[in-house]
Amino acid sequence: MGSYKFKYAGLRYEVALALSSNDIVWINGPFLPGDWVDIAIFRQGLVDKLDENERVEADDGYRGEAPKYVRCPCSMECVNEP
Repeated sequence: MGSYKFKYAGLRYEVALALSSNDIVWINGPFLPGDWVDIAIFRQGLVDKLDENERVEADDGYRGEAPKYVRCPCSMECVNEP
């Protein structure tokens, strides 16, 4: 299967970096680009690895998990946070 966005074959990976050190702390994949959206990949793996009260910083593709697991720019729950 190819990527509709880039018009050629590709794979998707979820990669998490530690904000304090820029170390790679999580890699999940590969996923076929047409079969998986960002939030489905997150729900399939990384969300279960988070500690209690731990969240990730992510783009708006993850807003369905805000504010419990994700802090993202457009989520109304996250707008007034520091």
